[in-house]
This record gives sequence, C-alpha cells and structure tokens, in this order.
Amino acid sequence: MRACSSGSRLEAVLHSEIRSLGHPRAALLGFAVATLAYNVLAVLKRSVEIAYARTGEADTAAPDVSTYYLALDIRGQYEGMLIALPPQYWSHWSDAAPDVLAAKLLELASRVDAFQVRTRKRGPKIRKAAPYVDAATARSHHSTARLLKRAREKTS
Repeated sequence: MRACSSGSRLEAVLHSEIRSLGHPRAALLGFAVATLAYNVLAVLKRSVEIAYARTGEADTAAPDVSTYYLALDIRGQYEGMLIALPPQYWSHWSDAAPDVLAAKLLELASRVDAFQVRTRKRGPKIRKAAPYVDAATARSHHSTARLLKRAREKTS
C-alpha cells in the first residue's frame, strides 16, 4: 500500500485533517491520533475477514471488508456500548495476554455480518450518446422580437 493512498484513506474515513488546528503541534497530535485509530481499524478489518474465513462455507470466498463501512458500523455502535458496559468491565483487558486478546477479538469479529460491511463494487458507467444538432441550426441566430411578432401574427 502506497503512502498517498493510505493518507487519503485516513482523511476520508477518519476525517484526520482538522482545519481549526492551526498550531503545528496540535495538527501533529490530531494526525497521530487518526493514524492510531486507522491502525486499530485495520486490525478490526482483518479480524472480520479472518473470522469469516474460519466460519464461512468452503464454496464462498470471504468478502473484502470496507474500511469505510466498518468505521460507520463502529461509530453507530460505540456510544451504546459505552452506556451498556461500565468502565470496570474494560479494566481487566489491560493486563490480558496478547493471545487471549486476539482470541476474544476473533470471537467478537465472528459476530459481525461481513456482507453488511463489504466493499461495494461500482458498476460500469453507461455512456449516453450526445444528442446531434446540425451545425447550421446550432449557429443560427433568432431574434426574439421577430419570434414574438410571428407568434402574435399566428394568433391573430
């Protein structure tokens, strides 16, 4: 993955460029937080893909998970999760071993509907033919006064 594509993806998904942060240190902090959040999002994305590959049928391929739709799903569920689970619930995970944390992450990722957060491929563009207008007709000039005069003569 090239740096420019991930940088633009950071901006698009996480809104990492905050215009009001004019001070360089504040802008750097904002970008560092967005980079950290993007790395967490990449881990979650890969967890969903791996969990689906483990539990999915053998004849269907694992869908390509969209970073954008995954971020929207997390944004929609996060506030309710903070209300439902008090901070005491999260304290014992800070001391957990990496393999235990990874197993729990895969368990939770297996509950995500992978087809709901999959990438959507855009169909091919259908080209419409431009309507043809004769060059003489396109360049011709019509006086508004003459057109109004003819219209009045036809109605009289």
